[in-house]
Amino acid sequence: MPFDVSVIIPTFNRGALIGATLDSVLAQSHQAAEIIVVDDGSTDNTADFVGRQYPMVKLIRTANFGAPHARNIGAGASHFEWIAFLDSDDLWMPDKLKAHARLAELAPEVSYAFSNFRIIDGQQWRSGTKFDEAPAGFFELRGCRPAPGFFVCEEPIQRRILCFQPD
Repeated sequence: MPFDVSVIIPTFNRGALIGATLDSVLAQSHQAAEIIVVDDGSTDNTADFVGRQYPMVKLIRTANFGAPHARNIGAGASHFEWIAFLDSDDLWMPDKLKAHARLAELAPEVSYAFSNFRIIDGQQWRSGTKFDEAPAGFFELRGCRPAPGFFVCEEPIQRRILCFQPD
């Protein structure tokens, strides 16, 4: 089964940053089936910039109700089974979607996934990752490893994610 994914990017006044975000999505080794930017009432040039520089991106403009509302608008407009959320000031490493596609192939029963990431300070990537910051015991879960670098959790993790957001 193909891994067709809609990338949903809520944004508000990110005209100076969203180009790099979109470039990181377009540079994926596994291409997104669609990219949806939901402009949450920006008062800068965000919508104009996206519309002019990225005509392949579906742009939805809405009144400012916040990022969660914008994510829901984007998810409602998507056309594919898989949805990936990306903040408009974040970048993806080139193989992020490829890794998620591989996981979907290895473990088709998986209904959601998250991955590790690093923070950029200015122009410098931090050496540690978000997973390095996880509280003690966060990843002590019942599960299996279908391949190196992948873990499929076999127990509810929602409560843990409410206390520590990996991605």
